[in-house]
Amino acid sequence: MLAVNLHAQSLAGYSGYSTDSRFRDTPFSSVETGGYLFPVVNDLVFSGSFGSEFSAPAYNSINFLSAGKRLNRHFFYLRYTPGITKEFDFPNANYFTGVDSIESELKTKINYSEIAGAAYSYSITPTLSAGISVRYFTQKFLNDIVGVVFTSDTLYLFSESEAENMSMLKADIGIGYLWSDNLRFSLLSDNLLTLKDGVISEINNRYIMKTPLKFRFAAHYQPLTGLNLSGIIGTGGDFYFNSDYSLDLFNGRLFFGGGFFSSVSGERLNALTISAGFGTENWGLSVTGFNYLNDENKFSLIDFNESAISDIYHNRYSSNKLNAGIYYRINRVQERYAEITELKIVRNIFTGLGDMYLTEPFAMAKVYNFSDEAITLRPSSKIEGINSEPVYSELVRVNPGDTALVKFYTIVNEKDLNANPRISSAEFSIYTLNDTPDDTRQIPVLIHGKNSWDGNVSNLRYFALSEMDYSLKFAREILSGYKNQLDTIPPALSGYYKARMVYDEVVRNLQYVSDPNANTDRVQYPSETIKLKGGDCDDLSVLFSSLFESIGIETAFVDYKSESGISHVNLLFNTGLAPEFTGLITENDKKYYIRKDAAGREYVWLPLEATILKGFDHAWETGSEKFYEEAISGYGLLKNKVEIIEVY
Repeated sequence: MLAVNLHAQSLAGYSGYSTDSRFRDTPFSSVETGGYLFPVVNDLVFSGSFGSEFSAPAYNSINFLSAGKRLNRHFFYLRYTPGITKEFDFPNANYFTGVDSIESELKTKINYSEIAGAAYSYSITPTLSAGISVRYFTQKFLNDIVGVVFTSDTLYLFSESEAENMSMLKADIGIGYLWSDNLRFSLLSDNLLTLKDGVISEINNRYIMKTPLKFRFAAHYQPLTGLNLSGIIGTGGDFYFNSDYSLDLFNGRLFFGGGFFSSVSGERLNALTISAGFGTENWGLSVTGFNYLNDENKFSLIDFNESAISDIYHNRYSSNKLNAGIYYRINRVQERYAEITELKIVRNIFTGLGDMYLTEPFAMAKVYNFSDEAITLRPSSKIEGINSEPVYSELVRVNPGDTALVKFYTIVNEKDLNANPRISSAEFSIYTLNDTPDDTRQIPVLIHGKNSWDGNVSNLRYFALSEMDYSLKFAREILSGYKNQLDTIPPALSGYYKARMVYDEVVRNLQYVSDPNANTDRVQYPSETIKLKGGDCDDLSVLFSSLFESIGIETAFVDYKSESGISHVNLLFNTGLAPEFTGLITENDKKYYIRKDAAGREYVWLPLEATILKGFDHAWETGSEKFYEEAISGYGLLKNKVEIIEVY
């Protein structure tokens, strides 16, 4: 919104507009309201304003007709302003008597007009833009004087007019910054450069438009959806405040609002505004009323000598106005900077592993920057049936002519858990400078049911940790029956005995059941294993990991890998015992494993074969034998044939 003569009220412009960011692509007057913050016009837009001034006599006119064009990061704007004019007609208190013996009054007429304007803005980054605007003015001064004609015996007096003209070119700059989607700032100059052409006499020099150099800071804030606040503070004491509210209506946006502006320097102007409008993607209308609080309807040339104007449209001599604005876009051709050259799903969606997709991408794309400048890519994805709105991934910077690898992440909520697998569609979009994507692709994606598992033992943690509230309640109910016994156990052995008690109670009602689907890995949630009273090694390891973790006992999965690719899973748990107290639970050094925590402290961990349902001692015996033979004696940990995977 780069403004040349941006007084506080100029934010309302000639037609009024909403400060809702969605109306940034509906510029009614881009010299005043569209230059410093890059507009969201994708191609070509036309706009205009018709106004009525309730003066005596009333004045109706076409305020302006304009056109704007966007080319990639550049926006160009032209405006013709036939109705931006102000004329004053003063009697200068001098009279003369002509040849007809009639007394005539001499007058002074002054006309100020803005002929045309132009603006250009450039989007430096998606959040930073700068621009320049130029406006051309004319000033005409017409003074009645007394002419004299001598004849042989007579002196004749008559009136004639002396005309003087001055043209003026004014240029200004501005910069805008989009802090967030609902907060933006700008800094604007006023009369930064003024070029005048024309020889003006001393008597008319006092009436030339004032062009003091000023600067103004503007802010626009949207605290709530639809509610918009804006304000300007300028050097010299000028200020402006406006609020409006917009809402969806008939495939468009309806807005209404009002504001107050005041200029304590220069024009010494106070006014109220009220505006309303409706806009769609292709067209829009607005109506704005200006109520000036100054009483300057009667004034003389002497008064004007003391205070000439500095703004044609809004000044201390303005009468109340009502303006109507309109815009129309011929099309919305997207200025593109990047395209997706390659896109693939790198992992299908397993809804049971929902949190994994926050850190691990499910799709990747190669994106080519075919512009001549470095750009920032903002990728998004939306999976039908999983996401209700697009999920935005991390920003990627790519140099001109280069290709960048873009990663897509997603969010899977519990409500999306479905028991059956299905084929869905995923939409991938790449954004650069626009609110519309530079490129969009759709490809199918397989969404597995909630119990499906990708076979990666490390991802069993998502099943174990998904029902911690359930596991905590279940484990506490078991331990409540051992309260008296637990009260007599030394604190150092608390974790070991709690694990024994929970394990022994749970396995009484369980049996080993192999996975019913041999072609697909399937894992039960802890509550399902309890309800079904059985499961395979994956299910049982997940169950006990969840129960132990819920009561503060650390666990880890032991992945015994095979050449066929099928893993067997056991469980390790932390007894909380330091190595020097191992004798309190066993004298056999093959039945435990010493591990260090993040702080370097050593603790005793016990292996459990969760499929052994004859009791804790049998599960410990079988698990420790297998761990010692394959992980320790067989160097499985060193050969990566056995892997210990932390649950947390």
